[in-house]
Amino acid sequence: MLKRIIFLVCLNMFAVNAWCKISLPGFVSDGMVLQRDAKLPIWGWADSGEKITVRFQKQVKTAITGKDGKWHLNLDPVSSGGPYTIEFLGKNKIEVKNVLVGDVFLATGQSNMEFTTYSVTNSRDEILKANFPDIHFFRAALNVANQPIDTLKGDWKEVSPETVGDFSGVAYFFARELYQKKKIPIGVIVTAWGGSPIEPWIRAEDLQRFPEFQNELLNLKTGRDWHSTFIQYESDMKSFHESNLGVKNGVNLTVYNDDEWESVEFPFDLKALEIADNYGGNVWIRKRFDLNESFNSNLKSTLFLGKINGNVNLYINGNEITKSEKKEDGTYFIIPENVLQQTNNQIALKFLEIWGGNIGEMGQTVFIQNESSKMNITGNWKFNSKIEMKIPDYVSSNTTPSTIYNAMIAPLIPFAIKGVIWYQGESNVDRAKQYQTLFPALIEGWRKQWKSDFPFLFVQLAGFMEDKKEPSDYKWAALREAQQTTLKLPKTGMAVAIDLGEKNDIHPKNKQDVGKRLALAAEKVVYGNTEIVDSGPTFKSFSVDNGKIRIQFENFGSGLLLKDKYGYVRGFSIAGNDKIFKWAKGFQEGNNIILYNDEIENPTAVRYDWGNSPDGNLYNQVGLPAVPFRTDDYPLHFE
Repeated sequence: MLKRIIFLVCLNMFAVNAWCKISLPGFVSDGMVLQRDAKLPIWGWADSGEKITVRFQKQVKTAITGKDGKWHLNLDPVSSGGPYTIEFLGKNKIEVKNVLVGDVFLATGQSNMEFTTYSVTNSRDEILKANFPDIHFFRAALNVANQPIDTLKGDWKEVSPETVGDFSGVAYFFARELYQKKKIPIGVIVTAWGGSPIEPWIRAEDLQRFPEFQNELLNLKTGRDWHSTFIQYESDMKSFHESNLGVKNGVNLTVYNDDEWESVEFPFDLKALEIADNYGGNVWIRKRFDLNESFNSNLKSTLFLGKINGNVNLYINGNEITKSEKKEDGTYFIIPENVLQQTNNQIALKFLEIWGGNIGEMGQTVFIQNESSKMNITGNWKFNSKIEMKIPDYVSSNTTPSTIYNAMIAPLIPFAIKGVIWYQGESNVDRAKQYQTLFPALIEGWRKQWKSDFPFLFVQLAGFMEDKKEPSDYKWAALREAQQTTLKLPKTGMAVAIDLGEKNDIHPKNKQDVGKRLALAAEKVVYGNTEIVDSGPTFKSFSVDNGKIRIQFENFGSGLLLKDKYGYVRGFSIAGNDKIFKWAKGFQEGNNIILYNDEIENPTAVRYDWGNSPDGNLYNQVGLPAVPFRTDDYPLHFE
């Protein structure tokens, strides 16, 4: 019976034999970073009763595997340094190499934390200069589970021009700032999932006091197996991505007959064209063209297809074009010598997009060029969305309470970390009041499970969407307020990003300043530098005198700064006893702001940057924006 139990445990840990070899968590692997100056919990799996020996530097620690097939031990604190090797000895031997010791941060949240360095402002320059072998990233594979699990897939990679493009932009710029200041190894474990609200990240026990989640929590025990559902969905999506029926049927070749295909004009936006099935598509697009007489077809050339959001497999005259270069204006595909011909050239491309893809933007034109000539490729193209596998039905795996915590946070506990950086909230904008209690519940719950009051830093939501002409109530402003109230918890810090947003893009590309502001917060909250100014001006108090409001601030450093050449304020509104807010006029007086509105004789309340994408211009002298605020507690009314 005991042998059968051990067999099942081993099978669960993906062992290849009936009797276990030592196995380790995915994040205990080559390139890992250990937290300096802290007790270091290490664990893994082996045969029940098997003695495990761990050797690290001059330490030799042992543990006996329990009946559940799991062993656990603690390494003593060590100073920063490396690279080192850790040896794990049992019935087999594992060596984990290139181990660094420094500061380890967990970077988590939704899509703005996922947002990669490939897509940030000045991405090409940032990638080229990203040579930091002492900064290592672990990108956890997406997963969900009904109950806490042990496994977390992923691997560690050094920061280099070859790797950094796939890393979280916010987390990378945060880590880079810290490394350049501290000169110690930095490890970042990224567990972020686009579109996820906060409740999937919270432990089920910590959601028990929220009646609105009780039915879903009960279903975790008796309902759908989210882990199996997600694994199947991932498998189906893999097949969708790898679908290559077009090439098998010669769609990429010049001789293929596309006469029955529909016509389309460049640029290509599949949703606008209504040719994306469900939430994505896998479409073939073809174009035949001749070169002009001055164009030398024998030379290496480039084909410009504009800005691309999606995956493109490009073929020219049946030859797959595998090399390309991304620039600010879009993607240039590099065509080798002797691929082109003077007449009857055929472009065939397979375009896979999910959640709103496009090839090119309005105003852009496809062109081909080399050192001899440049010519535009105009006219209609042909498309067919029925050739490749249809995209699988979408499974909303990342919205069920506790399921991401179970699969992407629980497996990390109690791995030693220095702190957490968090960028999330967009998916909870409709529930700002609830967020005021959910967010602290997440922080306190994680700390309780780790048995550590580690620092928790977060990004306040950036500006997004248009504002009305007159002051109003906004869900985005209310969510920012909910985030700010979380600063009441000890060892928390907030990076304000209100001025870094883009009205028409929920994913602003300036992640550099977000990372820098998180690093400033870390200087104070994590490293205890009480002299540093880590925040913009923060509301302290206000008084009213003769119809004018005087606002006092904290965190103004060496002084307030109004970014206006005439010294006028923007972004402030005030209200009287009627609770109707109107735009305020005002000016700076020392480190105070004076506000008034000629139509309001007795102002009673002030709001600043209370909007979707407000245009407030108050900063401190170190360039950090004032924190949005309101002095009233009036009920909010959203249209």
